[in-house]
Amino acid sequence: MQKQSTNVEVLSGFAVATRKANAYPPHGGPMHKIKHIRPASPAIASTSSVSFAGCGALNFYQTGVAFALQETGHTGRLHFLGASAGAGLAFTTAAGLDARKVAATMAQWITGYGPGRLLKPAWAFEVATRFGEHFVNRERFEKVLGRLTVSVTEQAPLTNHLISSFSSESVLSEALIASCFIPYPGQWNTTCGTFRAMDGGFTNNQPAIDSGTLRVSPFWFAPRATIRPTFKVHPMQALRVPTESECWWLFNQGFVDAQAWLVKPSRLPRKMGRLSRFPYPQSSQNRAA
Repeated sequence: MQKQSTNVEVLSGFAVATRKANAYPPHGGPMHKIKHIRPASPAIASTSSVSFAGCGALNFYQTGVAFALQETGHTGRLHFLGASAGAGLAFTTAAGLDARKVAATMAQWITGYGPGRLLKPAWAFEVATRFGEHFVNRERFEKVLGRLTVSVTEQAPLTNHLISSFSSESVLSEALIASCFIPYPGQWNTTCGTFRAMDGGFTNNQPAIDSGTLRVSPFWFAPRATIRPTFKVHPMQALRVPTESECWWLFNQGFVDAQAWLVKPSRLPRKMGRLSRFPYPQSSQNRAA
């Protein structure tokens, strides 16, 4: 006789991701609860493209922004661009994947390398390869056609390529992996089409279609970013393995900052304090070794 699943056993990754995101309060305010809200924002209604910056482990901030944009109901018509980790997020958002599920999967993968450790290029390549195998399929490939641009760097001569035409799932996956590749001893290059490639962030870390592209960055000092943090995190944190709590805190803060922009696009507040590792108090068990 087959055992029937309980409600706990069938709890979806979607619900688990929401619960985790709710667990970490934003900087400088009360705990923020993720809600299903669709703000009527003229700013997003008039936006035609969104760019996610290359940013390593800080990409969880941008994933929170992506979720806020998804809640508006407009992402199905937008063109997405990205470099490095931002290219992967551009793909999943264009493909219509729930940003919370994406964040839950990526947090599980990256924290497995050991929170607090320097994120080695070989590990980043492993994660990028796993990303392509896990997320890219025929259905999602067809959804993003004509709505995705990936920044990739050709090694010699040093040239940027903005790739927006993909003939197959494997070609798309190859471009996403190449956009995240940083040369390291043992593997100095990877290929993208006919050229030797590396991280797109080296030559164009914030690709845009035109001046109207909505630029998102997790770097507080990014001068051209439309949505960027209202707090200061040291940029070197992009190169360190975060704890799970840091992943979800960044996600939640990205969501909060994006909601602030959606409500008042020209008046996104800046709560700048001192430059720190992460600007929220950490318990001893959450603090990286």
